[in-house]
Amino acid sequence: MNNLGDIIQLAMYQVDEPTNPATGQFSIAWWTSMVNKVQDILAHETGYYQTWQGVDVTANVRTYAQPSTLCWGIVGAQYWGEPIAITNIYDQIEDVSTWRTGDAGTPLRLILSSPNFDLDPMPDMTVDGGGTILAATAGGNFSNQPTNDGVEVVSQSASDTTQTVTVYGTTYLTSTVVSETITLTGVTAVASTKTDWGDILGVELSAACAGTITIREASGDLAITTITGGTTAGITAVTGAATDAGKAQPLIAASGTSTAKVAIIGTDEDVGALTDNCVNLCGTAGTTQRMPKRMGTITKVLLGAVASAQTVTVTRGYALELLAGTLPSMFNTPATLAAATATPTGLPRQFWYLLVDGVSAFAEIADLYDRAEVGRMNVWQQAFWNGVERMNEYLGNIGRERSGAVRVDTSAYTEFYRQ
Repeated sequence: MNNLGDIIQLAMYQVDEPTNPATGQFSIAWWTSMVNKVQDILAHETGYYQTWQGVDVTANVRTYAQPSTLCWGIVGAQYWGEPIAITNIYDQIEDVSTWRTGDAGTPLRLILSSPNFDLDPMPDMTVDGGGTILAATAGGNFSNQPTNDGVEVVSQSASDTTQTVTVYGTTYLTSTVVSETITLTGVTAVASTKTDWGDILGVELSAACAGTITIREASGDLAITTITGGTTAGITAVTGAATDAGKAQPLIAASGTSTAKVAIIGTDEDVGALTDNCVNLCGTAGTTQRMPKRMGTITKVLLGAVASAQTVTVTRGYALELLAGTLPSMFNTPATLAAATATPTGLPRQFWYLLVDGVSAFAEIADLYDRAEVGRMNVWQQAFWNGVERMNEYLGNIGRERSGAVRVDTSAYTEFYRQ
């Protein structure tokens, strides 16, 4: 099996249904929605593709629109980074019997138990969680990082003697952002006071210079970056409404595989003291991660350590987040429901047959031949649930990360689907 089309075709063969109508029951869209349903169940039963998903909240309100990518597997919740209680599955989602049984549409409502979010700090409702702070921006491509060394700055012009160079970076083996301001002395190199830099993340001039400015590591005089005709390198300014970080932990994502450090500069959640935020990119293309601190405003994003082939996006965080299974985009966009070449997201490939067995069981329940195919239905249900057990063993053996997960009462849920 290589894709969604193969999964659907094998399920059709298993229930003796090699052909299907163009629309309606047992159409390709119907079979695809059944794969969607089975993915929902697997996410809940095994936690195979759990991520934190944000929900916009209002003070003292308990009912919210669900994130469009959220599926059944809600196993934990946090408010401002602190765990909160969640109720059992029937209270989490209204109209449980019809949740995502067909094409994706308007998300249903989510209900969480106490506390009712009468907490400090309150969510900043002047901005939307997930809103763009920095659109996809290419990295600064700094090379020859100092790695426990000092840095030097030098100009190609003897007339550059009044400008200052502010260097932003980390202390070696830490993610602590530090800066040092150095005054140029023309063509004579000036060394930083700090001698244990780790990564240089951005460089900023106080004013334009006549010559090209070189920032280099001290021991070998190898260039980290240069500035010609401008005033910054590796620094992207954030302006206007985008500076409002919403008092939450900003979210970042890279376009490709990268573990480079990214930092942001702004104010703390009370929009008071200046603060910084720094994190290594998670290493996986497109995966969103939270910065470690909540912020009120953001004015600069430091991308110097990121390769130029990568882009980084920064978005606003959420006060309320749910740890839950995520639906792939092909199931959220009706226009792509019949995309036979699509690849299931997140599920280890050796367990794709679980999608086939689960969909086969659903199809038998739907009564393809206008009569109960109880025997075959029981075969595929038994195969599916045995596979779920094996998948849980597999995930346990490889130490699957389920950070913050709190299992909920699933008895009503499982009975609903196993009856």
